[in-house]
Amino acid sequence: MRAQLLTCLGLAVAALVLAACRKANPPAAINPDSADGTVQKIMEQGVLLGDAVKKKDFATVDDQAYFLQGLIKALYLRLDAEQQQKLKTILDEVARVAEELDHSAGRRHLEATEASMEKLQAVLKEFESQFRERKK
Repeated sequence: MRAQLLTCLGLAVAALVLAACRKANPPAAINPDSADGTVQKIMEQGVLLGDAVKKKDFATVDDQAYFLQGLIKALYLRLDAEQQQKLKTILDEVARVAEELDHSAGRRHLEATEASMEKLQAVLKEFESQFRERKK
């Protein structure tokens, strides 16, 4: 009886270990040259910028905000005419706030940089929402 219990327990543990070791299906890779890939990179930039602002790393904020502006331009060029028309206003707003952040970080003005970052986070959230709605 004891041997059977130990055998069952051993098999259960082995099954749990094997289940834990099994690789999960990796998510489908997004083409980095597509509009979806560019949006993903834009959202990553938002996170990087937020971290840099928290660390008061003005040089990184300055560089990354400038890079974000380039990503916005690249996304606009990857959209078709209808999508460009629908997203132009929000893309212009993201670019404007990123430029504002770039300038305040370049001047090393902490309060303005933090305020611009808050605006950017709100605008990026709205942008992501509008972009996802466009796909539906």
